[in-house]
Amino acid sequence: MSKVRIMTSKIYILVIVTLVFCAININNFVFATSGLSVTGPSIVVYGQDMIFTVRYDSNVSFISLSDGDIVLNGFSASSKTVSGSGNVRYVKLSNVRGSGSSNSITIAAGTGYINSVTKTSAITSNTFKIKTQSDIDNESTRPAPPSNNNQNNNIIQKPTTPPVDNTTNNNVSTPNTEENKDNNVEKENPEENNNENNETENQNNEDKKEEESSEVTEEIVPNPNTGKIL
Repeated sequence: MSKVRIMTSKIYILVIVTLVFCAININNFVFATSGLSVTGPSIVVYGQDMIFTVRYDSNVSFISLSDGDIVLNGFSASSKTVSGSGNVRYVKLSNVRGSGSSNSITIAAGTGYINSVTKTSAITSNTFKIKTQSDIDNESTRPAPPSNNNQNNNIIQKPTTPPVDNTTNNNVSTPNTEENKDNNVEKENPEENNNENNETENQNNEDKKEEESSEVTEEIVPNPNTGKIL
């Protein structure tokens, strides 16, 4: 019985060790990233050189990056050169030719090992544009679009002065309304007013004459008996 128990214990220990080893390998396989990154320019002039920087993570070892591991996507170059050491490598592309804005490079898989077990994955850089020197010169001399400040200046601003209160002025001018009306009537009919004034003066003159004649008539009355004027 004791030998059986010892054998059983050994089997248990062996199973546990195997599970731990498998768990470590599974963790490295599932959670491992690509292990490297690639950075480079966003614009390159046609016919010139360009350089990409390849950085490997600190847990990557056995790095062996060569020009054969560099794949050009959408463009061509006269030569590819890899330099650098440790976890930082530089990829130089000479005499770049092409066009458009969807150009990139790809680093092949297996250029290093993550935790000395898993191969690094392939990775592609960000896209970049290839332009001619004349295109760049034309863009630099092109006038800039209008800014938002100019649009704001075109908006008509409301006056900041308070509105004039006409209520007081209307109240002040109200008492003179009747006088203004009379004056306007006189100004509109000056001939009629003159005629009325002349008629009034003539009537007054006639009334005066009648009164004077009546007085004279009363004074010069002959005596009915003698016929002489009294």
